[in-house]
Amino acid sequence: SVAVVHGRWPEARVLLLRRTPERGGFWQTVTGRLEPGESPVEAARREVAEETGLQLPVVDLAYRHAFALGDALPPKLVEEHGFAVHAAPDTQVRLGPEHDAFEWVDVLTALTRLPFRGLRETVIRALEAPRP
Repeated sequence: SVAVVHGRWPEARVLLLRRTPERGGFWQTVTGRLEPGESPVEAARREVAEETGLQLPVVDLAYRHAFALGDALPPKLVEEHGFAVHAAPDTQVRLGPEHDAFEWVDVLTALTRLPFRGLRETVIRALEAPRP
């Protein structure tokens, strides 16, 4: 996952994207999967561009966690890497087809809306990450 943020705590803002109804309709940060031969940082850059239209440096947060995907037994484990992108307050966002809305929100709102622990942890670490 990639947390796109601007500003520093406590005034920081976090970019949240809302998935389309057919994709769950929940709020999230930028997320995605590796394509063949792609490194996690390359995937993070590509996903940020595809989902937001932004071409900004990506900071590796050295945060990884695993979670089960779906209800299959045995469960399919997915490893997620955390990244940050630091954007200017006037950054223009252009959504890709996976999302139908975006909002720049305060940190508490972001942490409340994000449904998964890994996304929340990525936001917290992104706020503490050095700027590129």
